[in-house]
Amino acid sequence: MASKPIDDPGYFTADALKTYFAAKGITIDGAIQPVPPDAKPVLIATHSTRLADILRRLNKSSQNFMAEALDKLSGERLRQSQPNAVHGTSWEAGAQAARLFLTSHGIDAATLVMADGSGLSRDNRVTARMLTDLLAVMDTHPSAAVFRDSLPVGGVDGTLRRRFTDVKGRVLAKNRLDRRRPLPLRLHHPRRRPPRRLQHSEQRHQRRRRRPGEADGRRRRRDDPVSGQPR
Repeated sequence: MASKPIDDPGYFTADALKTYFAAKGITIDGAIQPVPPDAKPVLIATHSTRLADILRRLNKSSQNFMAEALDKLSGERLRQSQPNAVHGTSWEAGAQAARLFLTSHGIDAATLVMADGSGLSRDNRVTARMLTDLLAVMDTHPSAAVFRDSLPVGGVDGTLRRRFTDVKGRVLAKNRLDRRRPLPLRLHHPRRRPPRRLQHSEQRHQRRRRRPGEADGRRRRRDDPVSGQPR
């Protein structure tokens, strides 16, 4: 089926709305007419979702589109507050906003590379130290509760509902689809308060069974690569 461009988006939207209402038993009489250019808009209703609810949906189910939108929104907010300090596209401005947040909390952001807002790009770069420092900052941040509530809970919900089932409800983490990637997480220990913050990698390495005497030989070579004797 061939697509057709919309010549009049306003008329198209009004006609679609009128058709939808008619399907629900609501009839609108009269023809669709354009609004005069000098007419003042009439605000019927407004709806705004709380940022805490947006972050909860974003992190628990990995809504990449929402992450991209928030990245650009944070960049534009920074542009409005510091118009002379922000340059480039909305994505680039979002990266500047992220660096500003990190550096304002004493985190070294020199090695941060943000090619997008969702983290899907292979050009993104972030260090394990940066992530663990960020977790430590967010643990005492005024929005700490909002941040924790947005994370998937192992064995309970979100992208971790089928993982960490042996410690159900004790792991709060943000993972990626690639299991070899590092997994920033918070681990709730039943006998420790506050919860420990860990940087965990789920990459498993298969260990080859050593032959008899192999471990001792490796130990000697580490002691002295020339003589094999302890230093």
